[in-house]
Amino acid sequence: MKKLNQIAIVALIAALFTSCQPVNSPAPAPEPEPVYYTVSFNSNGGTAVAPQTVLSGTKATLPATEPTLADHVFAGWYANDTFTVAFDFNAAITADATAYAKWNVVTYTVTFNTQGSAVADQTVETGATCTEPSAATRLGYTFDGWDFNFATAITADTVVNAKWIAKTYTVTFILNGTALSQAWFTISFATASGTTGSEVATPAITAYNVATFKGWHVDGSKRGSYDGTYTINPADDLDSDGIINLYMVYDYNNRGWLAETAKGDMPVEYSTLSDN
Repeated sequence: MKKLNQIAIVALIAALFTSCQPVNSPAPAPEPEPVYYTVSFNSNGGTAVAPQTVLSGTKATLPATEPTLADHVFAGWYANDTFTVAFDFNAAITADATAYAKWNVVTYTVTFNTQGSAVADQTVETGATCTEPSAATRLGYTFDGWDFNFATAITADTVVNAKWIAKTYTVTFILNGTALSQAWFTISFATASGTTGSEVATPAITAYNVATFKGWHVDGSKRGSYDGTYTINPADDLDSDGIINLYMVYDYNNRGWLAETAKGDMPVEYSTLSDN
């Protein structure tokens, strides 16, 4: 009996010892390794931009320094090499990616200074040539080409000037050949010639009787009143035939200003003449 009690006590002690041992639990799962992706920058011929290593789910950083390329202007980063989708630096990176640099060729403006008809400016890429425009026009001048070699490469904003040759005009001083004119005045010459913008002398006048010379006017109108010199104005060539007619204006017998006309022998009141 005593031996059985001893066995029971040993069993109890063993049970108690076993219950005090820690229970084996499963080992914790290891933390996943962080995943990184590479964002590359294709500068398309420009200066190199370093790639970025980006933690999955985070964003790439817009490079602080833009690439450069001679004769080009940087136009941003794109997600494809056809430049239809801009690279989104606010989007999470979940795979390797490439940003492509877009470039615009530098352009310059070619301006045409004509002093006459308008010629449109041209926008030209650097190193290219501009197109020779059609001849410009200018009243009183003949176009003589451009002061520029159109085979020259454009590398800066450029002004091209038209060249002109002034036209020559004949100026006719008209008494109208009437009896009144012939009787009252004589002139030292009847015609002169000169180019656009130049001055020609008007003829000396000898007046007789009661008529007083008042000057030369364009086509019997009040346009201008020239005595001594006349500056050739192409706008006075009313028939566009290279001839400018200047008509005498005079005062007859203190009756007020009178002028011969091209259509008859009798004078016309100066007040009835056109201002244009």
